[in-house]
Amino acid sequence: MATPTVVIIPGSFAPSKHYRVFTESLERHGIDSRVIDTPSVGKRGNLRPATMSDDADEITNVVLKLLDEGKEVVLMTHSYGGIPGTQSLSKLSRKAREAEGKQGGIDKIIYLASVVLQPGVSNLDAFGSALPDFLDLKDDYMTLDPKGHATHTFSDLPFDEAFELAKQMPEHSTPSFREPLTYPGYNDVEVHYIVSGPDYPAPVPAWHD
Repeated sequence: MATPTVVIIPGSFAPSKHYRVFTESLERHGIDSRVIDTPSVGKRGNLRPATMSDDADEITNVVLKLLDEGKEVVLMTHSYGGIPGTQSLSKLSRKAREAEGKQGGIDKIIYLASVVLQPGVSNLDAFGSALPDFLDLKDDYMTLDPKGHATHTFSDLPFDEAFELAKQMPEHSTPSFREPLTYPGYNDVEVHYIVSGPDYPAPVPAWHD
């Protein structure tokens, strides 16, 4: 039986390079992986701020190529990535693919301290009044104060190392946080949830419901 390819969907503000240590560890264990460059992370020149649907579309584009190559794929989402990851299953699950007369599809999703929402709820809805004070929310993009969020986002690292990583995190699209989930893709696949202990950036109700 072939080892599946793990497609990793990053959290908000998180560049794909921040997952390099993890993907290198997977590689050492013989597991191939891809990290999605979600359009909502960082500014895109003259393009409008990306939506959650844009992130889901990018996931779909990457995964469809792997499925069309006959690969088995497992989705692994992190934090905010749970929302577009769930949404993408409307096109990527085996159920959705078979309905189109196609072979293969996603059978499993792994939520790593991820935001898992009900349809009609957005990430901002889930946070409610619990937005951290180190997050500056504007109409188009949100920014993080590196000094303020370093010990929250990288809580298990020494401050100097955490601060350097925090400074690498760009803006994140506000519209992606405002767009609600429309498809409960977790109903179509096998679900695994990894609780990572205190995960300060994500509101507990959002990922334990």
